[in-house]
Amino acid sequence: MKMRQSLLNTAQTCQHRLAYYLDPNIPYTGGVVRAMGTAIHAAHEAYYTHRQQTGEIHTTPELGLEWIEAATLAFDGEVE
Repeated sequence: MKMRQSLLNTAQTCQHRLAYYLDPNIPYTGGVVRAMGTAIHAAHEAYYTHRQQTGEIHTTPELGLEWIEAATLAFDGEVE
């Protein structure tokens, strides 16, 4: 299982629900909503990592191709 922000939030909110997520006997399921959420989080992570490393703040769509690529890869991985 991948470590995600949503998993950390679950850990802070409900230990019982966290145990469900981490139990290998419970199959991992999801749908398009989960895949889209994962993609959005991946794009945010790519943006903020770049911003942290360089200090650059991008405000135009042309400069956001890296974030789109990160989102697409995350979405495709989740759909698999």
